[in-house]
Amino acid sequence: MSVYTILWDYQGGTYIKQVRARTPFKALIAWSRLLSPGEIPGLGERRLARLVQELEMDAYDLYQPVELTGMTNAWCTGAPPGGIVNIVKTDLSR
Repeated sequence: MSVYTILWDYQGGTYIKQVRARTPFKALIAWSRLLSPGEIPGLGERRLARLVQELEMDAYDLYQPVELTGMTNAWCTGAPPGGIVNIVKTDLSR
């Protein structure tokens, strides 16, 4: 497993966490599960549950991270309540 740094630009703030995962998409799922209600302004219990559920289902591949052109180990996607999520593989030794 590798370490990924997740950066979420949401409603005027930038929120950062690190997770261990096998792929960028699995890192996104792990990140969503680590968020706590109230940790991010405007993201209460119901909105957080919806975020986790929609990312896990990803019925239409809306949240599959896309590799950033010209970058190595960096991806971007969106999140159900809005905002941009950047995913950076920060542990290159694994």
